Amino acid sequence: MANSFDAATLAGLIGKVLRIYKGGPESKLGKLVGMNGDYLLVDTENEGVIYYNIQHIKSLVEDLKGAPRFPDRPADFYTRYLAPLNLNAVLTGMKYEVIRVDRGGPESRVGRLVAIGTDYFVILTKEDGLLIYQTQHVRSITEEPNQNSKPLNTYPGFVEAATLAGVYTNLNNYWIKINRGGPESVEGVLSDNSADHIVLVKNKEIFRIASDHIRNFSYQDPSLATPDEAEAQANGGGGGGGNNDEKKKGVTTNQGSGDADSGENGNGRRNVWNRKRRKTNARRNRKRFCKKVCLKRMKTIKICFGKRRKTTKICCRKRMKRTKICFRKRMKTNKFCFRNVSKCGNRKVKFIQVLRKAAKRIVRSRCK
Repeated sequence: MANSFDAATLAGLIGKVLRIYKGGPESKLGKLVGMNGDYLLVDTENEGVIYYNIQHIKSLVEDLKGAPRFPDRPADFYTRYLAPLNLNAVLTGMKYEVIRVDRGGPESRVGRLVAIGTDYFVILTKEDGLLIYQTQHVRSITEEPNQNSKPLNTYPGFVEAATLAGVYTNLNNYWIKINRGGPESVEGVLSDNSADHIVLVKNKEIFRIASDHIRNFSYQDPSLATPDEAEAQANGGGGGGGNNDEKKKGVTTNQGSGDADSGENGNGRRNVWNRKRRKTNARRNRKRFCKKVCLKRMKTIKICFGKRRKTTKICCRKRMKRTKICFRKRMKTNKFCFRNVSKCGNRKVKFIQVLRKAAKRIVRSRCK
């Protein structure tokens, strides 16, 4: 990948306050201290010294109105930062330290640098475990002194190789995940690799991915225990499986008087719970039966009186008979109660009596 800026152009900007990148998570305002090999050294106000990969820098913004002034440091302050000849040498000097890769985005991670190769490096993260980055795809690197805890006594084993191609060869038949997020993130079993691409198999799909476009990947050792198995071993050791089977079957083992008492208490609580469950089921069954019976007894009858377009609905549930009459022309709805005609108020009594007799005849014939 060719450099985005000429070395002479960048050399002329040393000592000025610039914004690296116009916008985005990588954009930071700082003083351009110097350059060496394939990186720029920028001193920022809040995040300390940042190493930027020159290959990925797209823009440099200089504010002519009046940039903020950074404190003057001694002349030899940046000597140790500019001593490495390239970005790979910078990483070598940070081995076993906590670093931040990139400023933000889905590929940005914070972790402890545990291994370095010719064209890759490995960090140990909380989210993904061992994460392998291609050095050429890294935009920026920062040492995180605030998060530097005590060095670990032991580090997880890593399948090391001189180059990234050798790492792919050693990870054959391992489950790997390429990139942390975005549309190009994919995971599967690494089945083959060549000089320019690797092959992943997942379900019934085969993915061929160009090696140059892989920013990072993590892997899972097939010989390692699953998280559930590891938790079971940590809690009960190797004999935890038999105890779990006995618990599932409801078998209790007597280990002294205390265990026997706890078993009896457990059986008592189980019996109480079973009784409550039976009562609840019986209550539900009664409700279901009542609903079925009520649905059988409820009969709805529609009566249409020819030209006048009058529809009568009669419900025979608990001897409550109601008639709903719709006058289509006047758009009025009237409800009549046949149990006591006097309660209906100002109604047409004669018309009600006619409907009542007709409805009774139909109900008797249907209820039989």
